[in-house]
Amino acid sequence: MSSLAVALARAMKCPRVDQGGHMGCRLEIPYSSFKSASQKPSRIDALKLPADMYVLPDMALAEVPEWFILYGFCKCGYFRGINIKQTRAKFPPSSRTSELARFLHCKRCGRKGDNRFTFKQMLRD
Repeated sequence: MSSLAVALARAMKCPRVDQGGHMGCRLEIPYSSFKSASQKPSRIDALKLPADMYVLPDMALAEVPEWFILYGFCKCGYFRGINIKQTRAKFPPSSRTSELARFLHCKRCGRKGDNRFTFKQMLRD
């Protein structure tokens, strides 16, 4: 049984389907087919986060799980850890993470206002 890519290449009558190496048929799904053309990706979405880091959705500060390691992420690519315990002591638990992201200040480029929170998950037993 051949792979799905080979079956599709044969169905599309690619002349290089049986060639190996760099000469072989390369089927690629364009990025535009996953998102509608009306949605332009923001600059921060175009940046590549580290493999195990994710953008934190908008939520109340009290709802952020304890096993999340928070980072402030700037458009220039710089990120730095944030102590969640100090942040919870300084701001009320009902404050939203999108509101608090306005206070993030990049140490590298000096940008303030369009930074985001990102997170990694701690290993739990």
